[in-house]
Amino acid sequence: MLTLTNVGDVALTLIATKVTAGDFVAVNGCGNSLNGHSSCTVAVTFVPKSVGPGTGTVVVTDQFRSQTVALSGTGVAPPGVSLSPASMAFGVTAVGSSSARQTVTLTNNGGLVLSVGSVTVTGDFAVAAGSSNCGSVVAAGSSCTLQVVFAPTTGGPRNGTLTVTDNAAGSPQTISLTGTGVDFALAGNGPTAVTVSNGVSAVYPLLLSSAANVPGTAALSCTGVPAYAVCTIFPAGVTLGGTTTVAVTVQTGVAATSASRGSPWSSGMGWLAALLPVGWLFRRRAAAALLTLCLLAGCGLGRTIPSSASGGGSSGSGSGAVTPSGTYTVTVSASSAGLVRVVNLTLIVQ
Repeated sequence: MLTLTNVGDVALTLIATKVTAGDFVAVNGCGNSLNGHSSCTVAVTFVPKSVGPGTGTVVVTDQFRSQTVALSGTGVAPPGVSLSPASMAFGVTAVGSSSARQTVTLTNNGGLVLSVGSVTVTGDFAVAAGSSNCGSVVAAGSSCTLQVVFAPTTGGPRNGTLTVTDNAAGSPQTISLTGTGVDFALAGNGPTAVTVSNGVSAVYPLLLSSAANVPGTAALSCTGVPAYAVCTIFPAGVTLGGTTTVAVTVQTGVAATSASRGSPWSSGMGWLAALLPVGWLFRRRAAAALLTLCLLAGCGLGRTIPSSASGGGSSGSGSGAVTPSGTYTVTVSASSAGLVRVVNLTLIVQ
């Protein structure tokens, strides 16, 4: 700011200002004349076009003379923002839980202080509590960080945006955020309580459903099966993104060694076959000879005639093992991406 003073008794006229050199702008606040014993101002502003020192001159003229004032200033780079990374992908996360944190870095690449107006996040994303050291200003050449988490509210692809509003050119700056939520439901598709007698299988139909575009596979398992019983789930793994029927079978009256029954080696058939010359297996008489050996060895004696089913189940193995009578709760669990859904089934053994 320049001050022009008229110390005389008469008005000073023909006042004018002009910048003759440098990146400066002068605004004449005196008008065309100035009364005696009065003062006025000329506002001078430095508008650098490059970084570094600069000089110039401003000339103030009136009816009597010209006066020159030397000007100087230093140009610095304006605030410049680097927001990284350009995008963030959080992958697959279970609904109701939060992903691992990812870090965003805000850098002031300019020569002036960066004033930060706001940081906002949209979608199923948020700045983790206590994770940001970005205040209202970022010094020149400095940076600050914050951490973002993904907390899906529903299954399927989810999108959001992190936005930083500041005084830098090109404000606001944004980062795209993506992630996928995993959610599914497991429910009965028929009776969830079945009464059977020993040696009979109880079958429970279930439905596992999820929205379209939900990725991954749910693994199913069961617990709470009583003694001398086995639980089989088909399919044991279900691809998400639709609806799948699941069959849970609890077979009662199963001996502990029944898993090996039916193997040709356990019955003796396999060992007898191994004693035959290899060439026999390709001759017409091989079948008759093998059958004779099988009869002599008692092949198939491990099989039993299934008992008649009752109480809504299907007949079991008749192995001679006895599942104790009583009421049992069999829990079927489906899990994917850390999310677990369960259905409790009631098994009544008479």
